[in-house]
Amino acid sequence: MDPDHVTFANMIRCGNLLPPASQTKEKFLAATFKLCCESGNVNNYLIRDLSRVASKESWESLVAAKMTVRIAGWSGPRNISTAMMRSWDSRPDC
Repeated sequence: MDPDHVTFANMIRCGNLLPPASQTKEKFLAATFKLCCESGNVNNYLIRDLSRVASKESWESLVAAKMTVRIAGWSGPRNISTAMMRSWDSRPDC
């Protein structure tokens, strides 16, 4: 059985158990995020969890690392369609 987005999100959340601002935590988050990117299991929930667990410096280095991030397409359409619907609904000219 291969890991999926839930597995990686749980691993990212486990980063909170490591001491803050430690090399171990930074390496753990970077390695986990890299594996997640390579397997194509990045979604909006994982990104949210990573932003909550990682330090600002770690977050910036992971995002700016120019890794190939394949966002799981099944995680977005409902969110995107809901956002589009609400944005059109709030326009005064529609």
